[in-house]
This record gives sequence, structure tokens and C-alpha cells, in this order.
Amino acid sequence: MREAMAMESEAGIKRRLACSALLLLCAGRAQAGFLQDSPSAAAQAMAGTFAGKADDAGALFINPAGLAQLNRPEGYLLHSRPLLGLKGASLSQSALAAAVPAGESWTFALGANSFDAAGLLKEQEFLLGGAYKLNSHLVLGMSLGYLRRSYNIGGDPLAERDPVFKNGTSKGALGLDAGAIVTINSQAQLGFSARHLNRPDLGLSGSDRVPMTLRAGGLYRLERFNVLADLNLRDSRSGEAGERRFSWSAATEILVVKRQVTPSLLMRAGVNENQFTAGFGVTAWDLTVDYAFALFSRIIQDNAGGHTVALRVAFGGERVSGKEKRWAKRWERE
Repeated sequence: MREAMAMESEAGIKRRLACSALLLLCAGRAQAGFLQDSPSAAAQAMAGTFAGKADDAGALFINPAGLAQLNRPEGYLLHSRPLLGLKGASLSQSALAAAVPAGESWTFALGANSFDAAGLLKEQEFLLGGAYKLNSHLVLGMSLGYLRRSYNIGGDPLAERDPVFKNGTSKGALGLDAGAIVTINSQAQLGFSARHLNRPDLGLSGSDRVPMTLRAGGLYRLERFNVLADLNLRDSRSGEAGERRFSWSAATEILVVKRQVTPSLLMRAGVNENQFTAGFGVTAWDLTVDYAFALFSRIIQDNAGGHTVALRVAFGGERVSGKEKRWAKRWERE
């Protein structure tokens, strides 16, 4: 009996440690799946700064308008361990996406994103998105998603008696995202996105809405490096008036090696109020490998930081180009 009680006590301690780690993680920019809006290794290497650039298939999860910048079909696969080695917690994030240009103006994409706090909860998101190039200065994007959150109560008798779980341990809802990218000139562009515009309700017994996140970002290109910055506004979690939290991030991206045949190399670094990040991207022919490393300033327990790896593969022919629409010339006055 004592041995069984000890095992139950140990399991409870592990669960509390994991829960504490998850709460600490959610206090920073790397949050549970529906608040973590950067399942892109390039974005995570730049502290999440990506709204104004959004130039890979991961844009589906950040700023769907960025899909219009792809000139070839692209497959995308990502795996992330936010707090590797943190005692009592096993957290991971995975994403996959496929984007296909259609004609000179349209791009369509499918994707899935999953955040798993082992032994606690799992959040999954399935997205269908598209982007349309109005002219050389403006592209718009939108995506429709299905979000699902499930809790693992693991046969815990206290949890089983909790009225919160009387109707089950999982809930799903539809979500809506939108975005835009404005090209000012060959060097500068701005990006705007809104995640979870309809604030999907995933509450089991009461209202528990996913916060809407608004983002504005800028990109300025120089000969060998880019400068990026984002501003974010996250709505209150509940349906009532509450906190609206501003956050910021800034980053740089340096082109170290550029070759036509041999691999090219990009180095990245970024900072926000909770993270210091760095990473790289190596491209050889049609294959790109992106890596990101993050240190979380609010996590005081020993851990090996956050690690993200993504694989991007371009395939097929380039987008078919043609004449711009006549009315687009209004945007092109010098």
C-alpha cells in the first residue's frame, strides 16, 4: 500500500513539475500551440520576427499572405523541442505544410501544426490557406483552420471527478486567419497578420477562447543582410474585457555565402522580451535546412534551451508569370 501511495505521489510530483514548466513556457513567447504563431525555424531563429518576410511555406501559420512570395511548390517539415532537458517536462512541436503556386497570382497551401506537452495536453491545428497577388505592391492571404485541444488526465481520480471534464477531455473549433504584405520598394516591405480572428472557443465546461493575435512587421533589405522587426498585440484569453498584451521582436539575417551550385549560408539572430535566439539556413539546390536555438530568460531551471529543425524542399517548375492587371499601375507611380 505504501509503495502504491509512493508511486502515486511521485506521479503527482512529476505532473506538477511538468505543469509548472508549461506555465513558465507560456509566460514567454514560446507558448502552447495555439499561441505559438511561429512554426518556422527561420522565424524562431529570429525570435519570431517574420510577419514582414514570411517567405517559406511556414508562412501559412504566421502570415498567409507570404505564400504568394513562393515561385515554386514547396514541402515543409518541422520539429521543435522548446525546453530540451528541463526536468519533469517533455514538450515538443511539429508542423508540416505544402504550398503550390497556381498561375501568376494564386498560391494554395495545406498544413498541420501540433504542440504536445506529454502527460498534460495536446493542441493540434489543421489549416487550408491561400494567397492572392493583387499587383506588384500588395498581396492578401487567408486561411481556415480546425483547432483541437485535448487533455490527458491519465486515470487521475481527482481529475476524473472534476466537473470540468464531465463532458469529455477534448474540444475542437474552427479558426480564421488573414494577412497582407505591402511592398514599398525593392528594399522594404511591411507585413500584417491576424491569427484566430474569430477567437475559437475551446472550453470544456465554460468559455475558453483562443486569443486573437495581431501582428505588424517590417523588412529592410541591404546587400548582404536583412533587418526585421515585429510588433504584436495579443487579445485577452476570455470573452470578457481583460488584458491586451503588447510584445516586440527584432532580428537580423546575414547572407554569409551565396553560390549558384554549391550550398549558400544564411546566419540569423533575434531578440524579444523573453528570448535570445540564433540559427542558420543552408540551401543546396532544391533543399534547405533551417536550424534555430533559443534561450528563455524567464526559465530559471536547468535546461538545454529550445531547438528547432526544419526541412524545406522546392520542386516542380517556376510560377507562370504574365502581365500585371492594368489598374495595378496606380500602385507603381514613381
